[in-house]
Amino acid sequence: MAPGTLKKYGGDFRLASLAAQALDLDVFNLSSDDLSYLAVFHTLGHSVHSLDSFFSAIAAVYKDLDKELPRDASFRATKKGLKRVFVPIDQINRAFPLSAAMVRRVLALLDPDAWEDAVFGFWLSLSFVWALRTDDWKWGRLKWRDVTFRPDYSFVIIFSPGKGSEHHGRVSRVLPSMVKSKGVNPAFWLVHLILALPKKFRSPKNAVFVRPSRLKGHPSSPVLVDSSWVTSKLRGFYETLDEPVPAKLTAYSTRRGGATAYAKAGLQKSTIREILRHKDEKTTEVYIEQISSYQRQIRRS
Repeated sequence: MAPGTLKKYGGDFRLASLAAQALDLDVFNLSSDDLSYLAVFHTLGHSVHSLDSFFSAIAAVYKDLDKELPRDASFRATKKGLKRVFVPIDQINRAFPLSAAMVRRVLALLDPDAWEDAVFGFWLSLSFVWALRTDDWKWGRLKWRDVTFRPDYSFVIIFSPGKGSEHHGRVSRVLPSMVKSKGVNPAFWLVHLILALPKKFRSPKNAVFVRPSRLKGHPSSPVLVDSSWVTSKLRGFYETLDEPVPAKLTAYSTRRGGATAYAKAGLQKSTIREILRHKDEKTTEVYIEQISSYQRQIRRS
């Protein structure tokens, strides 16, 4: 499992333990009625949208102990009732979708010959074009051994999804040979990252998304790119461009922005689902519905 998944599962199980202690329940021997109580507890204190992942975490712990959760019809009815009541009012505050125009403006500000700019340009363009989740690249997940240069000047990149790995497995995609075209072009930024990054940091086991350290005396040391650094960079570029910084501007904004751009370009829902690697097309509809609502607002204004 990805480190983030392990951390979330541990946090969810600790939450279940606290809830169980309140009623003197044995968290390692929960009944169906106990699970219904936990479902109400989690929904009222957190979100009905994360209810399934909450119980997935508990089920994962039980599986490690060779046990199963007794999720019978009564428990399923409780979950269904909670979702029917709370879904209409428990709206997810989603990340702001970066537009293709803003991505191009930010990339135009970067110096492709500078290591920090090259890695940010590669991250921004790749995350936008492939609509990546943050778990697809965080914690040094993408290694140089996953990047293959081909004779036609294209690249093959293989990455292990941080979410849905059981459904998708490792994903292989090709970056076309457009290495001379600056802009929303991951191949261009990858070439410049290779040129800018010290060779000793490009061994097969090393992470691709690293930036130079800002610590005194260690200017050439690599530091893993993380979500907070990405968000800080994005906010800084909005300020440089004298644009108001959107609420919920995060590293996930490239995924939502890429999906939005594809929908606006007229791609079929099934194609966008494949790009996003959604198991269920209904999940993809959330992105498309956001776009439809936005377009309706524009027409009314």
